Amino acid sequence: MRFCLLLCTLFALSACTPIPFVSPPVRVSIGFGPAGGEGSRTDTGEVGPVDTLPVISARFAVTPLGLIHDQIDRSYDIGVGYGLDDALDQQPTRALLHGPFLEGSYYFHQHMTGPGTTLRWGVTTRADLLFSESHADTLGWGAVAGFVFEYSWFGLEGFAEEEVTTTTSRTHTTTEVRPSMIGVAYGEFGIGAEIVGGYRELGPEKFWVVLGALVFRLPASAGVYFAYWDDEDN
Repeated sequence: MRFCLLLCTLFALSACTPIPFVSPPVRVSIGFGPAGGEGSRTDTGEVGPVDTLPVISARFAVTPLGLIHDQIDRSYDIGVGYGLDDALDQQPTRALLHGPFLEGSYYFHQHMTGPGTTLRWGVTTRADLLFSESHADTLGWGAVAGFVFEYSWFGLEGFAEEEVTTTTSRTHTTTEVRPSMIGVAYGEFGIGAEIVGGYRELGPEKFWVVLGALVFRLPASAGVYFAYWDDEDN
Protein backbone atom coordinates (compact mmCIF):
# COMPACT_ATOMS: atom_id res chain seq x y z
CA MET A 1 0.00 0.00 0.00
CA ARG A 2 2.79 2.42 0.89
CA PHE A 3 4.58 1.53 -2.35
CA CYS A 4 1.46 2.38 -4.38
CA LEU A 5 1.10 5.70 -2.59
CA LEU A 6 4.77 6.46 -3.27
CA LEU A 7 4.34 5.69 -6.98
CA CYS A 8 1.26 7.92 -7.20
CA THR A 9 3.15 10.75 -5.49
CA LEU A 10 6.10 10.40 -7.86
CA PHE A 11 3.85 10.41 -10.93
CA ALA A 12 1.98 13.46 -9.64
CA LEU A 13 5.21 15.36 -8.98
CA SER A 14 6.56 14.46 -12.44
CA ALA A 15 3.35 15.59 -14.19
CA CYS A 16 3.01 12.14 -15.72
CA THR A 17 0.11 9.75 -16.16
CA PRO A 18 1.02 6.05 -16.67
CA ILE A 19 -1.33 4.32 -19.12
CA PRO A 20 -1.07 0.50 -19.08
CA PHE A 21 -1.76 -1.48 -22.25
CA VAL A 22 -2.11 -5.14 -23.24
CA SER A 23 -2.35 -6.58 -26.77
CA PRO A 24 -2.89 -10.18 -27.96
CA PRO A 25 -0.79 -12.06 -30.53
CA VAL A 26 -1.88 -10.96 -34.00
CA ARG A 27 -1.41 -11.75 -37.68
CA VAL A 28 -1.44 -8.73 -40.00
CA SER A 29 -1.63 -8.88 -43.79
CA ILE A 30 -1.38 -6.02 -46.29
CA GLY A 31 -2.29 -6.93 -49.86
CA PHE A 32 -2.76 -5.45 -53.31
CA GLY A 33 -4.26 -6.76 -56.53
CA PRO A 34 -6.96 -6.51 -59.23
CA ALA A 35 -10.72 -6.88 -58.80
CA GLY A 36 -13.45 -7.08 -61.44
CA GLY A 37 -17.08 -8.03 -61.87
CA GLU A 38 -20.35 -6.16 -61.56
CA GLY A 39 -21.19 -2.93 -59.77
CA SER A 40 -23.41 0.14 -59.80
CA ARG A 41 -22.22 3.23 -61.70
CA THR A 42 -21.94 6.48 -59.77
CA ASP A 43 -23.05 8.50 -62.78
CA THR A 44 -26.12 6.51 -63.95
CA GLY A 45 -26.90 4.11 -61.10
CA GLU A 46 -27.03 1.24 -63.59
CA VAL A 47 -25.79 -2.18 -62.57
CA GLY A 48 -23.50 -4.06 -64.95
CA PRO A 49 -19.96 -5.15 -65.77
CA VAL A 50 -17.23 -2.74 -64.71
CA ASP A 51 -13.58 -2.32 -65.53
CA THR A 52 -10.96 -4.14 -63.51
CA LEU A 53 -9.90 -2.00 -60.54
CA PRO A 54 -6.84 -2.00 -58.28
CA VAL A 55 -7.71 -2.91 -54.69
CA ILE A 56 -5.76 -2.62 -51.45
CA SER A 57 -6.62 -4.99 -48.61
CA ALA A 58 -5.70 -4.98 -44.91
CA ARG A 59 -6.40 -7.68 -42.33
CA PHE A 60 -5.84 -7.77 -38.57
CA ALA A 61 -6.49 -11.10 -36.81
CA VAL A 62 -6.01 -12.35 -33.25
CA THR A 63 -4.18 -15.69 -33.33
CA PRO A 64 -4.27 -17.37 -29.88
CA LEU A 65 -1.94 -20.23 -30.87
CA GLY A 66 0.82 -17.64 -31.30
CA LEU A 67 1.02 -17.44 -27.51
CA ILE A 68 1.96 -21.13 -27.00
CA HIS A 69 5.63 -22.00 -27.35
CA ASP A 70 5.00 -25.69 -28.12
CA GLN A 71 2.81 -24.70 -31.08
CA ILE A 72 5.57 -23.01 -33.10
CA ASP A 73 5.77 -26.15 -35.30
CA ARG A 74 1.99 -26.62 -35.59
CA SER A 75 0.41 -27.81 -38.82
CA TYR A 76 -2.57 -25.44 -38.63
CA ASP A 77 -3.57 -21.99 -37.45
CA ILE A 78 -6.81 -20.16 -36.69
CA GLY A 79 -7.69 -16.49 -36.25
CA VAL A 80 -10.54 -14.04 -35.93
CA GLY A 81 -10.30 -10.38 -36.84
CA TYR A 82 -11.40 -7.39 -38.87
CA GLY A 83 -10.45 -6.30 -42.35
CA LEU A 84 -11.10 -3.92 -45.22
CA ASP A 85 -10.93 -3.78 -49.00
CA ASP A 86 -10.69 -0.39 -50.67
CA ALA A 87 -10.75 0.30 -54.42
CA LEU A 88 -8.08 2.83 -55.34
CA ASP A 89 -10.31 3.97 -58.25
CA GLN A 90 -13.73 5.00 -56.92
CA GLN A 91 -15.55 4.47 -60.22
CA PRO A 92 -17.98 2.76 -59.90
CA THR A 93 -19.18 2.89 -56.29
CA ARG A 94 -16.94 0.10 -55.14
CA ALA A 95 -15.76 2.06 -52.16
CA LEU A 96 -14.61 0.78 -48.78
CA LEU A 97 -15.80 -2.70 -47.78
CA HIS A 98 -15.08 -3.78 -44.21
CA GLY A 99 -16.14 -6.35 -41.64
CA PRO A 100 -15.18 -9.23 -39.35
CA PHE A 101 -13.73 -12.50 -40.62
CA LEU A 102 -12.63 -15.99 -39.61
CA GLU A 103 -9.46 -17.48 -41.08
CA GLY A 104 -7.71 -20.80 -41.03
CA SER A 105 -4.47 -22.17 -42.44
CA TYR A 106 -3.11 -25.66 -42.97
CA TYR A 107 0.64 -26.08 -43.41
CA PHE A 108 1.81 -28.92 -45.63
CA HIS A 109 5.35 -28.59 -44.38
CA GLN A 110 7.18 -27.17 -41.37
CA HIS A 111 10.96 -27.06 -41.16
CA MET A 112 12.52 -26.19 -37.81
CA THR A 113 15.60 -24.08 -38.60
CA GLY A 114 16.58 -23.66 -34.96
CA PRO A 115 15.17 -23.68 -31.42
CA GLY A 116 11.76 -22.01 -31.62
CA THR A 117 12.25 -21.04 -35.30
CA THR A 118 10.40 -22.51 -38.27
CA LEU A 119 9.75 -22.20 -42.00
CA ARG A 120 6.30 -23.34 -43.11
CA TRP A 121 4.06 -23.21 -46.14
CA GLY A 122 0.58 -24.39 -46.99
CA VAL A 123 -2.93 -23.16 -47.79
CA THR A 124 -5.05 -20.48 -46.18
CA THR A 125 -8.74 -19.58 -46.36
CA ARG A 126 -10.95 -16.81 -44.99
CA ALA A 127 -14.68 -16.10 -44.68
CA ASP A 128 -15.87 -12.47 -44.34
CA LEU A 129 -19.00 -10.56 -43.39
CA LEU A 130 -19.01 -7.28 -45.34
CA PHE A 131 -20.42 -3.82 -44.73
CA SER A 132 -20.24 -0.61 -46.75
CA GLU A 133 -21.54 2.92 -46.29
CA SER A 134 -22.63 2.79 -49.94
CA HIS A 135 -25.09 -0.02 -49.09
CA ALA A 136 -25.80 0.62 -45.42
CA ASP A 137 -28.91 -1.60 -45.29
CA THR A 138 -27.24 -4.63 -46.89
CA LEU A 139 -25.08 -7.33 -45.35
CA GLY A 140 -22.56 -8.88 -47.71
CA TRP A 141 -20.21 -11.82 -47.64
CA GLY A 142 -16.93 -12.91 -49.11
CA ALA A 143 -14.47 -15.79 -49.19
CA VAL A 144 -10.87 -16.22 -50.33
CA ALA A 145 -8.40 -19.09 -50.50
CA GLY A 146 -4.79 -19.43 -51.55
CA PHE A 147 -1.21 -20.25 -50.59
CA VAL A 148 0.90 -18.94 -47.72
CA PHE A 149 4.61 -19.03 -46.81
CA GLU A 150 5.91 -17.91 -43.39
CA TYR A 151 9.12 -17.66 -41.41
CA SER A 152 8.31 -17.54 -37.68
CA TRP A 153 10.14 -17.58 -34.38
CA PHE A 154 9.13 -17.55 -30.72
CA GLY A 155 10.62 -15.05 -28.35
CA LEU A 156 10.52 -12.94 -25.24
CA GLU A 157 11.75 -9.38 -25.64
CA GLY A 158 11.61 -6.23 -23.59
CA PHE A 159 11.23 -2.83 -25.19
CA ALA A 160 11.55 0.79 -24.10
CA GLU A 161 11.30 4.16 -25.75
CA GLU A 162 12.54 7.53 -24.58
CA GLU A 163 11.38 11.05 -25.28
CA VAL A 164 14.00 13.75 -25.71
CA THR A 165 12.97 17.38 -25.21
CA THR A 166 15.22 20.41 -25.66
CA THR A 167 14.53 23.78 -24.10
CA THR A 168 16.54 26.80 -25.24
CA SER A 169 16.80 30.07 -23.34
CA ARG A 170 19.00 33.12 -23.76
CA THR A 171 21.69 31.71 -21.50
CA HIS A 172 21.67 27.98 -21.99
CA THR A 173 20.06 24.93 -23.58
CA THR A 174 18.55 22.15 -21.46
CA THR A 175 18.01 18.60 -22.74
CA GLU A 176 15.69 16.27 -20.85
CA VAL A 177 15.39 12.53 -21.47
CA ARG A 178 12.41 10.73 -20.01
CA PRO A 179 10.75 7.37 -20.67
CA SER A 180 7.74 7.36 -23.01
CA MET A 181 6.98 3.63 -23.02
CA ILE A 182 8.24 0.38 -21.45
CA GLY A 183 6.98 -3.15 -21.83
CA VAL A 184 7.56 -6.76 -22.77
CA ALA A 185 6.58 -8.85 -25.81
CA TYR A 186 6.04 -12.61 -25.62
CA GLY A 187 4.95 -15.00 -28.35
CA GLU A 188 5.33 -15.60 -32.05
CA PHE A 189 7.11 -13.19 -34.37
CA GLY A 190 7.01 -13.75 -38.11
CA ILE A 191 7.09 -12.52 -41.68
CA GLY A 192 5.77 -14.09 -44.85
CA ALA A 193 3.71 -13.77 -47.99
CA GLU A 194 0.46 -15.10 -49.40
CA ILE A 195 -1.42 -15.10 -52.67
CA VAL A 196 -5.18 -15.59 -52.58
CA GLY A 197 -8.17 -15.37 -54.86
CA GLY A 198 -11.80 -14.98 -53.90
CA TYR A 199 -15.26 -13.57 -54.34
CA ARG A 200 -17.15 -10.62 -52.81
CA GLU A 201 -20.86 -9.85 -52.86
CA LEU A 202 -22.63 -6.87 -51.29
CA GLY A 203 -25.83 -5.58 -52.86
CA PRO A 204 -25.08 -4.86 -56.53
CA GLU A 205 -21.36 -5.33 -55.92
CA LYS A 206 -20.41 -8.82 -57.13
CA PHE A 207 -16.77 -9.25 -58.02
CA TRP A 208 -13.71 -11.45 -57.96
CA VAL A 209 -10.41 -10.41 -56.44
CA VAL A 210 -6.80 -11.65 -56.59
CA LEU A 211 -4.41 -10.42 -53.90
CA GLY A 212 -0.71 -10.72 -53.17
CA ALA A 213 0.02 -9.82 -49.55
CA LEU A 214 2.82 -9.43 -47.04
CA VAL A 215 2.14 -11.17 -43.73
CA PHE A 216 3.45 -10.17 -40.30
CA ARG A 217 3.06 -11.94 -36.96
CA LEU A 218 3.34 -9.87 -33.80
CA PRO A 219 3.50 -11.33 -30.28
CA ALA A 220 1.39 -10.50 -27.28
CA SER A 221 2.65 -7.45 -25.43
CA ALA A 222 2.06 -5.59 -22.19
CA GLY A 223 3.51 -2.40 -20.84
CA VAL A 224 3.02 1.18 -19.76
CA TYR A 225 2.81 4.35 -21.84
CA PHE A 226 3.73 7.58 -20.05
CA ALA A 227 1.67 10.66 -20.92
CA TYR A 228 3.24 13.91 -19.70
CA TRP A 229 0.89 16.72 -18.72
CA ASP A 230 3.34 19.44 -19.63
CA ASP A 231 3.16 18.35 -23.31
CA GLU A 232 -0.32 19.92 -23.43
CA ASP A 233 1.14 23.30 -22.52
CA ASN A 234 3.61 23.32 -25.42
